[in-house]
Amino acid sequence: MIDECHKCDVGNIYHKVAVQCHNARYRIGISATPMMRNDLGDIGLVGDTGEVVAESTRKELEDAGYVAKARILFFPVTSPVDTKAKFQTAYKHLVVDNEGRNQMIVRHTQTLLNRGCTIFILTRIVRHGNILLRMLQDAGIEVHGMEISKHC
Repeated sequence: MIDECHKCDVGNIYHKVAVQCHNARYRIGISATPMMRNDLGDIGLVGDTGEVVAESTRKELEDAGYVAKARILFFPVTSPVDTKAKFQTAYKHLVVDNEGRNQMIVRHTQTLLNRGCTIFILTRIVRHGNILLRMLQDAGIEVHGMEISKHC
């Protein structure tokens, strides 16, 4: 089973894994946006998973309880500011190691948990996830799961 199968493309890791499954009785691809590329990638997707056999709207999946009704919240972060640093350096200092920003994430998480919300926090860098995990636990927030996913 390939989640986000729209990423299947000849030569990438999704395709390489799919073609290594020689004895698979079924290859199933799941995507909210399959067959949208209008290029040879769509042909590769069909080769890796087969034709589209079922379609559904997001609302139908929500109503059936298969997907969550997500509400995405953005909170402004105004400091520190560094307009001269290269991306990697800026990301490390302004996002990963930004104590004020990380504390804000912990505060908003606690506020939303107190309102009965389920919280899902994404990070780009594993170390940032570990920093936030420690900070959340230090604040007495119970973390129920942490998944590490490296995209190729």
